[in-house]
Amino acid sequence: MQEKSKSGETVILVQMETEIEAAMLVDALKDKGIEAMASGAIASGFRAEAPGYVNVLVHQSDVERAKAAAEAFSNEHFNIDWDNVDVDANLPDEDE
Repeated sequence: MQEKSKSGETVILVQMETEIEAAMLVDALKDKGIEAMASGAIASGFRAEAPGYVNVLVHQSDVERAKAAAEAFSNEHFNIDWDNVDVDANLPDEDE
């Protein structure tokens, strides 16, 4: 069964630095049943003194659920404990 689209105001949930990060978050929100979209991807790639960001937009009525889902997603995907990462694990020996 397909849900009807919500009407009403959309608001900026977060601003991401890259289109890829924004797309990942939009997909995660959609997986939680929250309508979301990314806006401003073209400007995010500019190399200028005023960098652009990608806005992740949600309906005003979903803001609280979206904030919680975005925080959980961020904690799961973007907080890396580098003490537990072996960056040399798959590198060949220098003698090879």
